[in-house]
Amino acid sequence: ASETIFKTAGIFVRPPFSLMPFFQAFVRMCPVLWEATGIAPRGTLKPEATPTLEDMARGYESWVMSVGLAAPPDRLLVHSYKDGFPPLCDFLGVPPVDCPDTYPNVNDK
Repeated sequence: ASETIFKTAGIFVRPPFSLMPFFQAFVRMCPVLWEATGIAPRGTLKPEATPTLEDMARGYESWVMSVGLAAPPDRLLVHSYKDGFPPLCDFLGVPPVDCPDTYPNVNDK
């Protein structure tokens, strides 16, 4: 998580981003998203606040658990990219012959 969106979350509240209308709306939206996904308790974050990495990890785990409880087991696939396409194709009913061998790779990370 620290190498993904978490790394950029705090930069949008500082110039030049904080001066741009799009990012102003984004900053106002973040606490709503963080509260809705369990990263922060409702009403505890100001728009300029950034949750900690621990908050983000706890919220992610909470979200995964709530989805697991809400979704019917036959309609839920908990998938890791490390598993590749076969479990995904099987879940979606795609014949193995039509299942790609590898994920597309558009960056070098």
